[in-house]
Amino acid sequence: MAFPVSITVYRLIPTTRFLQIRAAGGEGTLEFIPSDTLFAALVSTLVEWWGDPAAEALGEAFRAGREPPFLLTGAFPALPRLRFFPRPASWSPGPGKKARRLRWVSEGLFARIVRGEEVKELYPSEERNEGERALAMVAPFRLLDEERSQLPGPMRQGRLAAWRLWEPDFQRPSVAVGRVGGGTFLYFLTMARYSPRISWWVAFAWGESAEQPAWAGGPSFRALVE
Repeated sequence: MAFPVSITVYRLIPTTRFLQIRAAGGEGTLEFIPSDTLFAALVSTLVEWWGDPAAEALGEAFRAGREPPFLLTGAFPALPRLRFFPRPASWSPGPGKKARRLRWVSEGLFARIVRGEEVKELYPSEERNEGERALAMVAPFRLLDEERSQLPGPMRQGRLAAWRLWEPDFQRPSVAVGRVGGGTFLYFLTMARYSPRISWWVAFAWGESAEQPAWAGGPSFRALVE
């Protein structure tokens, strides 16, 4: 049987604040959770709930030469009715800074890009009214114009603040001193919270062995994950 047997998409909802470290020259916090970070968190949770045998069984299942019980993506931003994918490096809506600002594309736009189709009907669009041009300058997302109706109200109305992935609660400047040369480095400590409109999605591709016991008498690999 070909891998994967099935794919399941899960929604992750943040519940706590987090500490964001921002260098003077740019952001220092990722906008997504890498797949290796998620896998490490899964292993840590298994050890806490089931003990070392669970982690050892999972590690054995992923040894080279064996079909793994599952593969997983990173956790990417999502809205209640839209999922976003990382922008393919081979595609951009325009030259220069516009391409660097755009980091996420909707599922519909992503599908068109990977099929090699030409895409012109984008929202936000730099070619429309002044509000949309301003939004296009800061929004890290692009979607098809036909998907605009699936946006939450504040986003659909073009409010710039509504497109932020997180909102700072407070910020404190700090200075680090180099141990060797004694030079100083300015950075900011920010306690932030994720926007209530934003969640994440992560996809698991299940292999044939996902329904098998992870160890003798234990739950299946899929049950461990879920």
